[in-house]
Amino acid sequence: MKEIKELYKIFTDEALHSPLFKEDGDSFVLERNLSASFTLCLFVRKDKRVFSEVYDEDGETFLPYSIAGYSGTLLSRIQEEIDQIVSSLRNIHSNSSLEKEILAYVREIYSTSAESLFGDDTLVLRRNDTRKWYGIIMSVRKSKITGDSQSIVRIVNMRVNYRCPEGHQLVTARQY
Repeated sequence: MKEIKELYKIFTDEALHSPLFKEDGDSFVLERNLSASFTLCLFVRKDKRVFSEVYDEDGETFLPYSIAGYSGTLLSRIQEEIDQIVSSLRNIHSNSSLEKEILAYVREIYSTSAESLFGDDTLVLRRNDTRKWYGIIMSVRKSKITGDSQSIVRIVNMRVNYRCPEGHQLVTARQY
């Protein structure tokens, strides 16, 4: 297992109890599928230390990821995917105050909670009666929106009336 020291600050108790994580003994676990049939597991221990492990399609530890100094094309591609996931997690944390406010708003007004239907950092808001979606919060590459950056940003798409709090920019697709 590799320790990812720069992540320990971003996982608050509230984040760890979100739909992104599953509690497993003394750790919270976040799983992400990677290309080439690999799976990344992030383990956040109760002391907030973060460890990562990569497993192959048979559930075996992918040893090249765990060996310091090992290199290769496949490992480089896997590490790039992991870096994007870590970037996405940092971005979620930086936008968490706005997301918290939106989630509190829909909980109060519509009596609904976000669901993680895809097992990742995409949160879906659904009506209680019909189970139809009325909102989604997800991470995308900024280049998909503006065409000028590969960084990961959080976007919100909702079919509700919501006043954006001061200090946050509300952008609609029509502005692009």
